[in-house]
Amino acid sequence: MFSDPSTHLYQAPQSKPFLAKTNPTPLTTLTHPQLTVASHVALDHQIQAQDLHKKRPFAAILLAPTNETSLLSSNSLSHVRHAETELARNAADNYDWTYLARCTLMLTREPSTMCANAVYCVHIGHLVYMASEKALRGVLALGIQRI
Repeated sequence: MFSDPSTHLYQAPQSKPFLAKTNPTPLTTLTHPQLTVASHVALDHQIQAQDLHKKRPFAAILLAPTNETSLLSSNSLSHVRHAETELARNAADNYDWTYLARCTLMLTREPSTMCANAVYCVHIGHLVYMASEKALRGVLALGIQRI
C-alpha cells in the first residue's frame, strides 16, 4: 500500500567541491598616506557612531583593492554585533570572495576571536587595526571587564 519513500524525497543536485584559487591576485600594500587617510576615516566613523548615534566606540571600514576607496563601513551595535562582524556579513552579501581577498579591513581596535573568524570566513585579504586589546584596556583602565 505504501510507496517507496525515496521517490518522494528531494534530491539536491550534486555540486562541485569548493576549491580556492592557487594563485590569487596579490594584495596591494598600504602606503603611509593611505594608512593615515583610512585611519582618519575609521576614527571619524567611530566618533560619529558614538556621539551622534550613541553606539559603542568601535568602527570598521572596508577598503577597495587600491586602498583608495572606502567600500563599506560599520560600527559596533552590541556586545555580539561587533563592527567587524557586521561589515563582514555585509561584504559577503555584496562582493565576490575573490574581490574581497584583495581588500583591506581597517579597524579601530583589535578584532575579537569571533570577529577574526568572520573576517577569515569572508576571505577579506588584509586586516589592519589601530589599537590592541591590551593597549585599549590600558587606556580605558577596564581591567578584566569585557567591552
